Amino acid sequence: MSFRNRELPNWFKRSGIGIMINWGPASIPGWAPLWNDSGDESTRAWFRNNPYAEWYYNSIYINGSPAQEHHMDKYGKKFSYEDFIPLFNESADKWNAFEWVSACRRAGAKYVIVTAKHHDGYCLWPTKLENPRRKTNHPDKDILGELASEVRAIGMKFGVYYSGGLDVTFNDSVITDMDWLVNAIPSTEDYAEYVDAQYRELIDLYAPDILWNDIAVPQSLDIDSLLEYYYSRVPQGVVNDRFRKITSDDGLNEIQAMELLPSFTAKFRDAGSSVLRRGANDFICIERNLHHGEIKQKWELTRGLTRSHFHNINETPQTAITPDALIKLFIEITGGGGNLLVSIGPDDQGRIPAYARDTIAGLGDYIGLKDSIEIF
Repeated sequence: MSFRNRELPNWFKRSGIGIMINWGPASIPGWAPLWNDSGDESTRAWFRNNPYAEWYYNSIYINGSPAQEHHMDKYGKKFSYEDFIPLFNESADKWNAFEWVSACRRAGAKYVIVTAKHHDGYCLWPTKLENPRRKTNHPDKDILGELASEVRAIGMKFGVYYSGGLDVTFNDSVITDMDWLVNAIPSTEDYAEYVDAQYRELIDLYAPDILWNDIAVPQSLDIDSLLEYYYSRVPQGVVNDRFRKITSDDGLNEIQAMELLPSFTAKFRDAGSSVLRRGANDFICIERNLHHGEIKQKWELTRGLTRSHFHNINETPQTAITPDALIKLFIEITGGGGNLLVSIGPDDQGRIPAYARDTIAGLGDYIGLKDSIEIF
């Protein structure tokens, strides 16, 4: 297809820095155990001790997991993940885009990405597409719409994160190891139609400058048709490399999976399983740690200030990356031709933690100084 030979837009080439904002029902409990390298090199141990608060919907259903014990102690056996949704909707009703946009501008960000739909299937926009398995699947407030308007009003680009590979409302399998992760990708035709329709709705409503897909897409989704639709309406838009299809036949082995899960390096992207190979894309995604091999096209490294992308009440300034370390990472990434995507998680009320604001502001101070020096 023609879009596969398109030139990368200059705005993304020159961006250098973006912010990803992660907010949803998982922000209400805001809990995950701190990462602890126990020496148990198995994906089963990793998922049982999953340090990502955004995976709370899955972790609480793994028997014996720290998250399950925490949930039982605080909320009780009869309180399900679905019960967090009305609590989140109350927070969403009071949410205001100003703090988020101000923090992103202070950080020197050139683009802002927000979680439109994470693995729990909950949407942050008033989608017209009914979810057959969840009656209330979005807040009354159009969070994406308000944020897009505010972000663009001050000259930043706006993008959406969308979990195409996992959606608990279409496949509620409890993911306990790598095999279950692959098996949890919904394979039904109705899910493929749902993903395609939601993406087209997002494109029509918000014309996102970035489509940031996560994990994979359903097997029967026509990727070429969807991306042709996107580029025809957003000619200067870009997509990441996770518009791909994954099956159990791809065979990511346990050793590779363990190297992938704790650090999310690109080590196996070319040499290993096809699970890690790129889909149709404008740029390559790397998570958390730098890849020191040669990367021949534009790339982006996503780095949470803490281990979790969503807010985790167990994380503190002492467990977060320091402002100096973040600046050093930014210098190394941009010096190598990449963009840094800093991932932050507002709390249950939609507030960005003070240490997170201070850390990204420190990066913004450096970027402002650097830009002023370059003028002369």
